[in-house]
Amino acid sequence: MKRRLAAILMYDVVGYSTQMALAETETFERLRSVRDAVIHPLVEESGGRVLKLMGDGGLVEFNSSPQTGTVSNPCDSTSGGSH
Repeated sequence: MKRRLAAILMYDVVGYSTQMALAETETFERLRSVRDAVIHPLVEESGGRVLKLMGDGGLVEFNSSPQTGTVSNPCDSTSGGSH
């Protein structure tokens, strides 16, 4: 078995349950839109790959830890930094 190092980024949407309780369809569509327009393009540009999507979060793999910052920093500022 070949071993390799990887950096894993986990993301989660703050307040997702509350938003879903108020407007389920709109919240889900907004999440899908942000994933398609912001998160997934940043992951691809940074050389990462999405391992798994889980409701309002996901796991992303990178070859090195600095690559995670190229995705997490813009995503944090896109969300308004509300965490």
